[in-house]
Amino acid sequence: MLSLRPLRLLAALALSGTVGAEPYNTFDGPGFPACHDVAAVHDARSVDEIQSIVRVAAAACWKVHASGKAHRWHDTMCSDDPGTVIIRTEGVNVISGFDLAAGTRELRRLVRDDGDDEWLSASTSLGLLSVIVRMKFKIYPDSKVYVDQKR
Repeated sequence: MLSLRPLRLLAALALSGTVGAEPYNTFDGPGFPACHDVAAVHDARSVDEIQSIVRVAAAACWKVHASGKAHRWHDTMCSDDPGTVIIRTEGVNVISGFDLAAGTRELRRLVRDDGDDEWLSASTSLGLLSVIVRMKFKIYPDSKVYVDQKR
């Protein structure tokens, strides 16, 4: 049976911005790969670009992992699956609010407030507390987060 996987990969590459097939490193830099063998690593620059990449990946039945500045930095973020696509979200910048489907049949809206413990805990564990169904992004000056991962 003829596999459509190579054609899907070409379509994904054609529809995306910057793409790489190299190992994806943690924030400790080269020599600390989080993923060794993935289909593609995308440097998304807009929400529209993220949506396009997700659409192509879904059509190809690939897993999608988002990787930003303050989450998913550890070396267990993916399973070295050639059917996995990594979307770097650093170019989209800062989240200023999001809606959670909190299991109560209602959406729960959180708005950025760096003095609010609820915001700080929810934004640190994006996706772990609930399914995030809507996000609002605001662009701020770039900042760096450093992680020292001990082995």
